[in-house]
Amino acid sequence: MKAVLTLHKSVPPFGAIGEIRTATDIDRLRSLDVPGSMYFRCSSQEASQTFREGDTLVDHSTEGIAPWLWFISRVADSLVDGMVDVEVQEWRQQLYRRTVPGSFTAASLAAGEVARDLLQAVNSRHPTHIRVSDDFTPITRVVLPSTPLPLGGLSLGAALDQIALITDSEWWVEYLVSWQGVEAALRWSHRRGLDKTGEVVLEEGHHLASSIYSRDITDSARTVQVIGSGDSPSNVPRGGVVVGAHISVERQPQGGRFEEAGELERRLSLTGPAAASIGDRLDVSPSEGSPDSLVTSSRSLIRLPFVPLQSLEVEVRSLPDIVLAGQQPIKFWSSFDVGDIITVKLSSAVFGRGATVRARVMAEQPDEGSGVMPLVVELEQGVVAFLRGLE
Repeated sequence: MKAVLTLHKSVPPFGAIGEIRTATDIDRLRSLDVPGSMYFRCSSQEASQTFREGDTLVDHSTEGIAPWLWFISRVADSLVDGMVDVEVQEWRQQLYRRTVPGSFTAASLAAGEVARDLLQAVNSRHPTHIRVSDDFTPITRVVLPSTPLPLGGLSLGAALDQIALITDSEWWVEYLVSWQGVEAALRWSHRRGLDKTGEVVLEEGHHLASSIYSRDITDSARTVQVIGSGDSPSNVPRGGVVVGAHISVERQPQGGRFEEAGELERRLSLTGPAAASIGDRLDVSPSEGSPDSLVTSSRSLIRLPFVPLQSLEVEVRSLPDIVLAGQQPIKFWSSFDVGDIITVKLSSAVFGRGATVRARVMAEQPDEGSGVMPLVVELEQGVVAFLRGLE
């Protein structure tokens, strides 16, 4: 079992050039919330003769995991062992390297249509080589506020993140890999992935090599108090307070719907050079319409108890193919993907007796060589109270 990396041309249709034959220590992180990252090593001789920064790669898995499109971001030569360390980013990262035109004005309030218009506006100036998916169907009933959003000047990725945050939607890039090349397509939906709780059941002791469940109040969700001013308090915040587990921090938000906060909302504790962390966002767009109502609601929110951040990390074994009558065998790891909701059965060693929970795959770190794939999964709402009853 192994992963294979193939070098491709840097422009559509990204035709294959050849395999990187000396690639070793391949470590890739495929995440839901942020662009994926990858790290590998190969011989200096092959690197100098075949690729450089900016070239594109595709990863192929013997375990049936869908291939993604990547680009090389950094190459570091080692003068000791004749090897190079190569850092790679998912092609989705290109959307964070392109800027939305300052003159952009949304022609619709439908979130999906605005996302499509943003991509087309950016591609007309500085192509991302990402197109709108053929089955892209904007969700017209999910609409943005009537007040225009200041999207001009943001990176395209940040603009899409902002629209998704406001409308409780998700976006991602889908990669269609064939012998002719690779196509990258923007997808937009209420939620990425499928509900496979009845199809994929991971049992501790059989499917899972290990599991770690934790509750951490340090990274728990924050209560945010935002006081607005003027006619549109939700758009013109003048100050805010973030009440955490142990501290209350005064902040001065900038204009816009949100800003980056310093604390972490979720930690991806996967190991290796490709591991990454996800930062949370300080929301500065409350739904209340007047400063008085904001003050009243914020005071009541501050009195609410903090809910611990729950985290479940599991390591999934590589098992024999799934064979269904009349169908081709399915590789076990390919039976679920990032964003899917699956069922996890935890043993009595964790909670005193068995627990079956619904969990969403937030990140995966396949390691075909070791036959184990670490996952970070997010437990569905209400599971915390359920698990407490088992202790």
